[in-house]
Parts: sequence; C-alpha cells; structure tokens
Amino acid sequence: MKKIVLGCILWSLLVLTIIGSVLLPIQTDRVVSLHNIEPQKNSALVFFGFPTCSGSCPVTMAYLTDMIQTWPNDGTDSPDIIFINIDLDSNEHATQEYAQSFHSSFYGYQPTYKQLKQFTADFGLNIKKIQDDISHKARTYYIEKQGSQWRLKQVFNPERLEYAQLSNALSTDGI
Repeated sequence: MKKIVLGCILWSLLVLTIIGSVLLPIQTDRVVSLHNIEPQKNSALVFFGFPTCSGSCPVTMAYLTDMIQTWPNDGTDSPDIIFINIDLDSNEHATQEYAQSFHSSFYGYQPTYKQLKQFTADFGLNIKKIQDDISHKARTYYIEKQGSQWRLKQVFNPERLEYAQLSNALSTDGI
C-alpha cells in the first residue's frame, strides 16, 4: 500500500513539474550575451523568430506591440523589444523592416551563424530547420542589465504570453 501511495505522489510531482515547465514562466538569473545589440533601456524583451513565419511569430509580435502601445503612463519605462531573426538566409534590412512593421521602436537584429549559435546556448533555444521551414519554441525572454552584464530573468512560453500576464510579471520584476 505504501508503495502505491508513494508511486502516486511521485507521479503527481512529475506531472506538475512537466505542466509547470510548459505553462508557467521560467525564472532564471543567468548571464546572456547580446553581442553588439545595445538596448537603450535597462530591460528588454527578446523574441527569436523569423519574418516569413505564419504561426506564432506574428502573434507574439502583435502581443508585444499591444503591450508597448498600452503601457501605463505611471513613470515606469517599458522594456525595449528586440526581434532576433533565426533565419540565417534572411538579411538585416528584412529583419529590421519586419520588427518595425509592428512598432517603430522595435529593434530587429540579424545574427551571424556564430552569434546564433551563441544565442542558442545562452537562451536555451531549440531551433531546427526542416527544408524551407524553421521549427522553434517561440518563447519571449525578459532580460535586465545589471552592471555591465545582461541577465536572463524570465522566459515566457507562447501558450502563456498574454498582455496581462506579461505586463504583471514585468512590473513585479521592477521595471
């Protein structure tokens, strides 16, 4: 009987861990490299996607646009929004144009292969190119500048990226 109860408890903990890692924002405090990207503010939301994406990329960018456009005028700064293109076959002009098609303050960055590899390691990206399509997790990363370093503070899964949830979490972190 004790084995059955213990098994049920362990199974429940495993299920809660899996559900939590999929649905809840992931919190961390590790140092990340932005290469030569220099946000103007001390916080930023970074989204890795690609301009020809027809799924989660435009939806996420629209959420970020809504958040910036409706940011409360209470003296707190909104974070910079950085779109990093994971399509290495694209170019800087197309990347910047895509980012700014959502909001003029958004910054688009086209990394080199080496930089994308470093971003993948720093941010834990899972990018796979399958023929002409790119598979990725579509997560949004909240980073803060602390001293001279950028630190990854929170990761938002696309299923949980909603305006209220995102802005509440960011205001809790002290933006």
